[in-house]
Amino acid sequence: MIKIIKKIVKAILPIEVWDFLKQSVNSTLYFLSRFKDQKNNTVLIHIGKCGGSTLKAAIMKTYNDFPFDIVHIEKPFFKSKNKYIIIARGPISRAISAFNWRYKLVVETEIQKNRFKDEHKILVKYKNLNNISEKLYNTDSKPNYDVHKEMKKIHHIKENIAYYLKDFLKKCPPKNINAVLMQENLDSDLKRVFNVNTVAKVKDNSAYKKDEFLSDLAKKNLRLFLSDDYDALKKLYNYGKIDKNTFSKIIN
Repeated sequence: MIKIIKKIVKAILPIEVWDFLKQSVNSTLYFLSRFKDQKNNTVLIHIGKCGGSTLKAAIMKTYNDFPFDIVHIEKPFFKSKNKYIIIARGPISRAISAFNWRYKLVVETEIQKNRFKDEHKILVKYKNLNNISEKLYNTDSKPNYDVHKEMKKIHHIKENIAYYLKDFLKKCPPKNINAVLMQENLDSDLKRVFNVNTVAKVKDNSAYKKDEFLSDLAKKNLRLFLSDDYDALKKLYNYGKIDKNTFSKIIN
């Protein structure tokens, strides 16, 4: 019955109004979740496009349940009694994965064509991450704010690493972070942190890697555009939560 009502309301309302209402409800429920009983005092901060679905599947295959609460597509809030596990990734490789995954779902298969306002139009306009990234800044290195706005309409690029961690890390001390798992080392990190073996990728977009190319200009612009992401990862590195070799790879 509820599904039928949702379909009717969604058919009547403009997509932007529906998205606003849905996000408002989700935000309210998330706020109220602060006061619910937790499975335990450990929370997984699942940053999108970093292997979180694969991590969850690997753990559930071993333990038949996911033992932690999960924060995903919401800003985490800090509780001093909680311990946190973070799954992250190099900002540029994450942006490539996010763009290609959204292009698949929104443009190629059209499964989520109308999920987010203007996303389809922007993905069709630029076709790949390189094209939009090269236009993020003008020749005088000043931001092209129109393109910035377009970039932030792409799901998972809008909810970047800083979206999850920038404010959170201002409050959360190193002692409350049990571990950081990096997508670049997911197999070994799963073994190290959870003593589980990896499984096949849950959301494998390997067939959609035709647009991974980035020019030097695009890389330069992305590093600037994603500077807050790099700052968050640097803080985790300084906390001793990311090893030196991995950090060196993701900042280059």
